[in-house]
Amino acid sequence: MIEGHLDACTGDGFLEGWARFERRREPCIVSIRLDGEVVGRALAAEYRADLLAAKVGHGHYGFRARLRRKLAPGRHVFTLFEERSCQCRCGTSSNSRSTCRPSACGRMPCAWRSCSAPRTEWTDAEVLANLDSLGLEDACAKMGVERFVDVAYMWVLGRRADEEGIRVYVTKISESMTPINLVSILLRSNERKAKTLPITSPFSPTFPI
Repeated sequence: MIEGHLDACTGDGFLEGWARFERRREPCIVSIRLDGEVVGRALAAEYRADLLAAKVGHGHYGFRARLRRKLAPGRHVFTLFEERSCQCRCGTSSNSRSTCRPSACGRMPCAWRSCSAPRTEWTDAEVLANLDSLGLEDACAKMGVERFVDVAYMWVLGRRADEEGIRVYVTKISESMTPINLVSILLRSNERKAKTLPITSPFSPTFPI
C-alpha cells in the first residue's frame, strides 16, 4: 500500500509532495501524471520535519520533481504513481488525484511544507518511534542472528556485544524475541541512557543495519 500527497505545483515549475510504502523500507520512485503523460518524476526520500512531527514514519518521504513541460494557467488534475509497485497514490491524506493551480505568485498553499537536508543523526526517542519502519526483521534474516545482535550493540551502545549478550539474545531471538524488541531493550538500557551521543540515522551512509 502507498501513502502520499501532491502538495503543490509551484510557479517556478516544480511538483512537490510526499510518498511512502506503508510496510517497506525503500523510498518510492514517483511519477506524476497528467492526462496519462508523465510530467514529473522523483525519488521520494527528502527529509521533512513536518512529516516526522505528524508521526508519518521517519519523515524521509518528500519529493520535488521538475515539470517536464509548461502548463497553461488554470486547473490541472494530477495522479501520483509509484513505479516499482505500479500503484496509484492511496491512503490517508487525500484522494489519489490532487488538484494544483500554477500561478505567477508561486506556491499553492498547503499544510505540509517545510523541508530540510536529510539528518545523519536521530534522538533515541525518534528511533523508538520508528522501529517498525527500519526493516530490522529483514536485516536480521540477512545477517544471521548472531551478527545482527553484534551490529545492534554497535549501533545503539557503540561497542561490540559481549559473549553473555550474544548468548542471551541469540537464544531469545531464536525462541520468541523479535529484532525490534532487542533494539528497544538496548535503547532503554541504563548503559544507553548514560551516553550523551545521538544515534546514527537510517539515512546516514554509516547506518550499519
